[in-house]
Amino acid sequence: MSSGQIPLWMPQAGHSRFDSFHVESDSPDALLVENLRSYLLQGEATPLYFYGESGSGKTHLHIAAASLSRELGNNDTVYFDCSSQNVSHEMLTMCLDSQCLCLDNIDVWAGNSSAEKAIFAVVENAKNSDQRLIVSAKFKPQDNQFELADLVSRLSSGMVFQLNTLDDEGKLKALRQNVNDRNLKVDDKVLHHLLVHFSRDNHSLFEALDKLDRASMIEKRKITIPFVQKVLSHQ
Repeated sequence: MSSGQIPLWMPQAGHSRFDSFHVESDSPDALLVENLRSYLLQGEATPLYFYGESGSGKTHLHIAAASLSRELGNNDTVYFDCSSQNVSHEMLTMCLDSQCLCLDNIDVWAGNSSAEKAIFAVVENAKNSDQRLIVSAKFKPQDNQFELADLVSRLSSGMVFQLNTLDDEGKLKALRQNVNDRNLKVDDKVLHHLLVHFSRDNHSLFEALDKLDRASMIEKRKITIPFVQKVLSHQ
């Protein structure tokens, strides 16, 4: 199967890399990142499942994993956001031969019998092949309201990690790291303003930085609080 045959949005790597994902040393999240890397490099035939609240960074890690997989020569790597209107569970049958498959937000299909059976088939296929299967949801397998007991059992049988939501200090550090990766000059007071006055989940914060980065280049202006208020006034 060629990933080019699947009409899906494959996010550009951009700033969603493992080294741009902020984690505290020796934290459970650091262990998750380490295991994701190891799984892609030399993992056994078992799915890797991680879960966390919206905005905790699940999609960031999926894109980082997909990008690393492709860097390793696995051009047949596919990323699915199951919450996207452009994705249906019928598409999963097209991915059974892919070298790496990333399934994001599978919990949105909970209660859909056909979708749950399709996910189960993918998990079984991965366990009996060399495919790397990385799966994420909002909760641990048994708490996503899946009706297919065998699916819950299979997802629980592999590696399962919780991804924790950063506290305010962690979010500020993550913003600083993201700003540094972009070689932007942004005062901490501007970052504090973002945290206080705009959506506080990681995804929205980094999207805001994307928008500010583009606007500052186009308008050739420094990123200040008034500039932030102007650019993000409709968020």
